[in-house]
Formats: sequence, structure tokens, C-alpha cells
Amino acid sequence: EDTPLTAAVKNGHTDIVRLLLEKAANVNKGVREVTPLTTVVKNNHTDIVRLLLENRADVNKGVREDTPLTAAVKNGHTDIVRLLLENGVDVNKGVRDTLLTAALQNDHTKIVRLHLENGADVNKRVPDTPLRAAVRNGNIDIVRLLLENGADINKGVSDSEFSGLVMNGNTDIVRLLLEYGADVNKEVGEDTPLSAAAKNGHTDLVRLLLKNGADVNKGVQEDTPLSAAAKNGHTDLVRLLLQNGADVNKGVQ
Repeated sequence: EDTPLTAAVKNGHTDIVRLLLEKAANVNKGVREVTPLTTVVKNNHTDIVRLLLENRADVNKGVREDTPLTAAVKNGHTDIVRLLLENGVDVNKGVRDTLLTAALQNDHTKIVRLHLENGADVNKRVPDTPLRAAVRNGNIDIVRLLLENGADINKGVSDSEFSGLVMNGNTDIVRLLLEYGADVNKEVGEDTPLSAAAKNGHTDLVRLLLKNGADVNKGVQEDTPLSAAAKNGHTDLVRLLLQNGADVNKGVQ
């Protein structure tokens, strides 16, 4: 059951919250370890958040994923995130999800920027790195923001994620990753990036990879880029690869 303070907080009754606090209500006592502060954050009552903080609510207290900051991040409450940060919240506190990863999963670019400005660990892995989450979501603005703030591309992008970008023809993010040092000839599953792009008919991406030094004849288990394009009937790509030195007789051992 709710405490009187939690009940007032949950329903947004600011005057009652103030009255209970004046009578020494325990500002950190909640239900099942979910504090009044976490509860009010979820319901987006900024005035009550401020009131609880003024009365020494523990800004970091929570259970598992339910901390005040995690709740604010997941619900996209930017003003409350800013308020919590101003009051000393630990930006790297989290159990399964880091706060930054939670922001990425919900596509809140402003919140990601706030976290970075307040010392969030850009390479923390719980269980994914922020960069991996952003790449998986295809959000180029957040990918760029993380890379600009020191995200490690080798920790942040797995073979499967890079392969997915190539297979889906996500040219813009691939270009950005290449600018920050992604391996253009990295083996991704049964293909190289160039073979995967050729197989799926992504002409612009093939051009980009070739421009960045992709080996036009390198294959892995199945096809060279040329045989992948030929097998799937991509005439323009066959022509493009031949123009860039593809060996017309080469196969994969």
C-alpha cells in the first residue's frame, strides 16, 4: 500500500505533499523500494520533483532499473533529467541498463547530450555499449554525437551490427563509421561489407565502400563481390565492379 506521501505524489497534489513534508513525512520511504521521487518522476510532476529535492530526497536511491534518473530518461522528461543532474545524480548509476543506453533506446537525443555533458561513460557496456544501441536503432544524430564524444568504434559496433547496416543499405551511418575508422574489409558473417552490399543491390553503398578502399576481389565463404552481384542479377553493379578491377574469373576457395 502507498504511504500518504506516495499517494499524494502519485496524484500530483503539490499542496498535500508540502503539508506532509512539513510534518516530517519520510521523503525517501516508498513502496517496494520505489521512492516517492521515482514515482513523481514517472508521472512528470516537475514542481513536486523540485519540492522533494528541496526536502533532501535521495536523488540516487532506487531498485534495479527504477532510479529517479532512469525513470526520467525512459519517459523522455528532459526538464526533470536536467533538474536531477543539477542536484547531483550519478549519471553512470544503473543495473542492467546504463542511463545513457536507456536514452538511446528511446531515441532522446537531447537527453543523450545532457548525459554526455555531465560525464556519462560513453563506452560503458551494460549489456550493450551506447554506440551499439544507437547503431541498432539507426539514429545517425546520436551515432555522430557519441563518436564525437569518444565512443570506441571497435567496442561499439559488432560484426552483426555492421553487417545489418550494409545489408539494409544504410549508407549514411556506414559513411560515418568509415570516417571514424571502421574496417572497410572486415568480415561480417559469410561476407565482406562489399560482398554484402553487392548481394543486396545497394549501388550507392558499393560506390562508398570502393571509394574507401574496399578490396574488390575479397570474398569470405560464399561469393566475391562480383559473383554476389552476378548471382543476384544486379547488372549495374557487375559493370561497376568490373570498372573497379574485379577479377572476372576469381571465385572463393
